[in-house]
This record gives sequence, structure tokens and C-alpha cells, in this order.
Amino acid sequence: IQLSALSGQGIDGFWAAVSEFKTLQAANGQLAARRQHQALSWMWERIEAGLKTAFAHDPAVQALLPRLSEAVEQGRLPASTAARNLLQAHARIT
Repeated sequence: IQLSALSGQGIDGFWAAVSEFKTLQAANGQLAARRQHQALSWMWERIEAGLKTAFAHDPAVQALLPRLSEAVEQGRLPASTAARNLLQAHARIT
């Protein structure tokens, strides 16, 4: 579909195609399925954000984080070990 916002050419045809696509997606259940998938994605996004916030504000994590971050940056500690130590510190509090 060719259209031009400057001249207005093809805009009606574009919106007709969009409307037809939406109608077809609603009729075959794809629109509802996509919405359900989005809702689950948003739920997990909010869970991850909440967990990250709780983790970052955990006093045990805050106490360990500078030392472990420095050790990882200097190559004295593998990132996986630092992460495991931080997660264990957080799990002891929660």
C-alpha cells in the first residue's frame, strides 16, 4: 500500500486495510490470543521489576554488592559466583 501523509493519498485505503486486518484477527481468535499473551508478558514484567527493586533495596545485598562487583570487575570472582552469593544473601532475608 502506498500512501502519503503530506498529500493524504492512500490514507483511506491504508485504514481500510488496517480495519480489515483487525476484523480478521478478531474473527479467527488471533487478537484475543495476542492480548492474552501480552497480559502474561506484562504480568511477568511487573514481577521481574518488583523482584529487582526488592533485591536492590535489600540491606544484605547492598552490603555485599560493592565488594562483589569490584571482585568481578577485577577478574577475582566469576560473575556466576557473585550472583549466587547475592541471591543467597537476599534469600536469607526474605
